[in-house]
Amino acid sequence: MRLSIAILFLGLSSCADTVDRPKPKVVTGLAEGAAPARCEAVAPAFEIPASLDQMAASPDSVLALLYADAGVIQIADHALRPVRSYSLAETGPEAVANPRDVTFGAGGRLAVLDGALHRLVHLTGNGDIADYTTLQFVPDRFARAANGYYIFPVKPPTHTTGLAYFLADSLDDPVRLPLEAADVPNPQIYSLANLMVPLVRGRELLAAHQFVVPIMHVVRMTVAGARVRRVDIPIAAELADRAWWTPEPPFEETELQDMLVPVVDMVAGRAGEPVLLVRTGRRRDGHYEKGLMRLTDTLEFRDAFLLEGDPAYIAYLAAKDVYVAASTEGEFWRCTLPS
Repeated sequence: MRLSIAILFLGLSSCADTVDRPKPKVVTGLAEGAAPARCEAVAPAFEIPASLDQMAASPDSVLALLYADAGVIQIADHALRPVRSYSLAETGPEAVANPRDVTFGAGGRLAVLDGALHRLVHLTGNGDIADYTTLQFVPDRFARAANGYYIFPVKPPTHTTGLAYFLADSLDDPVRLPLEAADVPNPQIYSLANLMVPLVRGRELLAAHQFVVPIMHVVRMTVAGARVRRVDIPIAAELADRAWWTPEPPFEETELQDMLVPVVDMVAGRAGEPVLLVRTGRRRDGHYEKGLMRLTDTLEFRDAFLLEGDPAYIAYLAAKDVYVAASTEGEFWRCTLPS
């Protein structure tokens, strides 16, 4: 995952997080009460060029797989058979120097966030740049809405950058949304705690903190502006003491790995329900066990299902009613959940 963001501000002074925090919403016996998801391992029918950095699904159940270190976006079908691939230029007028996220835009066009050049790029069918929008911040994640994109930047401490923006298709400049950043006193962890996992669900945006903070922002755009409310993300009871906790510097990467990860990834399921890739609270084979946790329409815990391996990404292919889970190292699973 994106733990490398944590070292961006190591030169800053630091302090331990001793602020009292609200108790998290916990699910007792999440792992013990979860049935195994019905999954099968799938070997991709294309060469894996590097570690996987992001994965997105199109409405017609095609996958876009971003391999940032190799500058490659692989398009694959539901069976992980190659459809085509894009090679991203690192320099020159067609450069996408630091691809951070990928999704499908209007009309199925491929959209990419470039962290180095601070822009949102649309690609042509040949992989050239069709158009782009320059941003005034370093973009990290985005999600497609019916009429634009929700964009989430890397938020440095003591910086005026907002937590989220909306870029309408008809406008050139994104509008800042009134989401409150997590108040994490440790500046070395601040940016990490304010990295978001977004999901557009109908007319609502769900934006969950990926690290440290078990909070999700629910955004609904209205004529009068954005309405925002915050809800607690259910987490396994075994992880409750990790909520809001940050290690005291100097710290090792193993300590970063033990920080709370409320949401690893998130998609909308068959009926539009939020399906979260989460840690179950147990360790297995040297890593945290993962599961799929379904929420109700009111964002309460519904049920959970255990997964194999160590997936970091999840996509839902609506046309096939199947979930695709993927690890950073090139393992893929096709999974189904009961109704």
